[in-house]
Amino acid sequence: MDIQSAQSPSDYEGVGVNLKKLREQPDQVKRFLKGNLLGLRYMRQNRDGAIEAMVNRLNLDRETAEGVYQLSINNFSKDGTMDEAALQIIVDQQLAEAKVKEVPLSQVADFTLFRQILREPPFSQ
Repeated sequence: MDIQSAQSPSDYEGVGVNLKKLREQPDQVKRFLKGNLLGLRYMRQNRDGAIEAMVNRLNLDRETAEGVYQLSINNFSKDGTMDEAALQIIVDQQLAEAKVKEVPLSQVADFTLFRQILREPPFSQ
């Protein structure tokens, strides 16, 4: 089976933050996002190092860690972003489960800070 074609928008990971945190501690949110992006970059550029980290930190045997890497690496975009259409599907699913009527995506997601980070070194290179 082709793992890539089997993925749905809900297979992707994301980071959420409430508005209070975003307004009162934007620098902390920015540092967190940068750390995640650096980890994503490392994982993509250093397969062996990522597997070694899983072996050491998650206490996995090498074969399991390699399998986890292979199954998960394509769940992450190259730059940490998510396609707006995929995000809309996820939001619609969550709203339906909560029995909430339609909410504009602009009220649910704000990528301003994230896009700012992507324009800064080392991510802008």
